[in-house]
Amino acid sequence: VRLVGSEMCIETDLGLFVRLANANPAAQSLSRDLAIGATAVTVWMVSESRRLKMRGLGWVLLSCVTIAFAFGAPLFLHLRERRLAEIEGQD
Repeated sequence: VRLVGSEMCIETDLGLFVRLANANPAAQSLSRDLAIGATAVTVWMVSESRRLKMRGLGWVLLSCVTIAFAFGAPLFLHLRERRLAEIEGQD
């Protein structure tokens, strides 16, 4: 983040992010742990949304990438609960 005039600019450098994520053994461990967990949950989200014929999966996946996985996963759980209640109400 840097200040240009009176505006704040956020610079994104993916290479720097990857280097810092692998800067030491602790960072490597946390990065890999998050990657493995997020991949497993994402696979489950896709399969569960197909099974329940849910809408909005694209928004969930987009929010995982653009905002944070910690935002997208709870959003998916909320949409899943709404869909389960909708299905239960149809019975």
